[in-house]
Amino acid sequence: METCKPKLLLHVGTTKTGTTTLQHACDASRATLLTRGILYPDVDLNPGPSPKHQWLTNLLLAEDRGRFGSNVRQVADQAKATGASRIVLSTEGLFNHWFDFSAAGRGRIGGVEGEFRGDRLGRLPGSRSPGRCRCTSRR
Repeated sequence: METCKPKLLLHVGTTKTGTTTLQHACDASRATLLTRGILYPDVDLNPGPSPKHQWLTNLLLAEDRGRFGSNVRQVADQAKATGASRIVLSTEGLFNHWFDFSAAGRGRIGGVEGEFRGDRLGRLPGSRSPGRCRCTSRR
């Protein structure tokens, strides 16, 4: 019997949509989330001020297929070891650099389905209303 693969949710929030707040909340609540079957993995987690999964962006831009694949496998292994049914990876870079990635790099995002349930790959873009953006940018 095949082990049930976890669902992967890629949070690709756009700029100024609360992405950093979400990342800090997920990082600070890692243990609580895990009790609910949700893994916010620490695999190659950005050591800077935001606990984000910037490796997704950096390795796609560098076209480092080996390390990208290794990180994806580590995330899958971490989910298996913890019994998580859902995984959240978060970085604005996937949105901000989408057209900077090669076609193969963009395809690699969909290719993570080999490690996770193919029918369960979710993408969560963050957005805000244009009126609020205009208001915010005038401040």
